[in-house]
Amino acid sequence: MRRGVTVPLRAGGVRQSDPASKAWKDSTGPGRLRRSPVVGARGLGHTGAMPSLPSYAKGDPPVDDRLRSLLEATHLRWTAPDERRRMRAFGFRPAVEPGVLKREWHGLAVRVSEAGIRAARPGRGELAWIAADHTLLVDGAPYTGGRSGVGLIQELLDLISAYERWVEAREGREGRIRRGVEAIPDRRPVNALAETRRLQRMLHTPARRGRGR
Repeated sequence: MRRGVTVPLRAGGVRQSDPASKAWKDSTGPGRLRRSPVVGARGLGHTGAMPSLPSYAKGDPPVDDRLRSLLEATHLRWTAPDERRRMRAFGFRPAVEPGVLKREWHGLAVRVSEAGIRAARPGRGELAWIAADHTLLVDGAPYTGGRSGVGLIQELLDLISAYERWVEAREGREGRIRRGVEAIPDRRPVNALAETRRLQRMLHTPARRGRGR
């Protein structure tokens, strides 16, 4: 019989000869199939329960952990000397306090200093990343992944995303990614643009927001 041809079997099944793997071969009886040892070696033809694929709900850290990692990387990058020159070109301006850059982003007041990142909107509260103890606060209380502060978080993510897109338009994707290596040389760089998009998707799904309610 020619290889690579699918032929009906008398038992109602089909027999397909795969010239690459030879995974299936005829048995001695008509209409029956047996598995080649290649199948076991390659993991093909598994008839039991298949393991589930990774998903955001099962395989990823909760959103509060991801958010802390992103804000930590963003703060380290935004306080690097070369990056502060980019931020000035993007629209950040020096505040009255020494070493503080500020930016109004669609009504969100953002301030960046060695101490951390603060984002506030009148009447809607304040979001603060405290660099010293790696803590994210919403109105002075630790963020635990619940609904509190989600609007502020989304707005801050929008700013980070817009800034990263602006850098990429000026310096290219490789240049944008390379900044993370220069700012945090002893760590794996965080792709802030991809991470903001992922977090925004996760924040739209209440079950993925984290451990809080």
